[in-house]
Amino acid sequence: MSSELCRSMYRDKAGFLWISTDKGLNRYDGNSFYTFKHQPGDPNSIANNSCNGMLEDSKGRLWINTDDGLSLFDHKKHTFKNYYPDKIVMPIQGISYTEMTEDQFGRIWIGGYYDVLIFDPETEKFVKSGWYDLHLKRVS
Repeated sequence: MSSELCRSMYRDKAGFLWISTDKGLNRYDGNSFYTFKHQPGDPNSIANNSCNGMLEDSKGRLWINTDDGLSLFDHKKHTFKNYYPDKIVMPIQGISYTEMTEDQFGRIWIGGYYDVLIFDPETEKFVKSGWYDLHLKRVS
């Protein structure tokens, strides 16, 4: 394994055990580990080594939430497609968003310390849920 710190574990539909850590994403096939790490300059590597939550969506796609963005694993190529929220949606970059769930429309809701973001795989865009803004209005 790439680290002693395990943040999340998930067994996918193919039977692989995925373990997210602060130093990469690990896949265990029952015999050995394979580690996926961010490679600077390689847009097909995972977005960041600091990996958090994982989600296998209704289409069987594996999403990994990292400190920099959302990474979609390509099972055939063993590469990633990465998506990054812009500064309007996420003004403070690098905040850990840890939990994810999929809604009935196929959108991915990503929860973290300060807000909930919504990612639409069809449009490949992030939007704010409005939860944090609503909280700020109530506190003021």
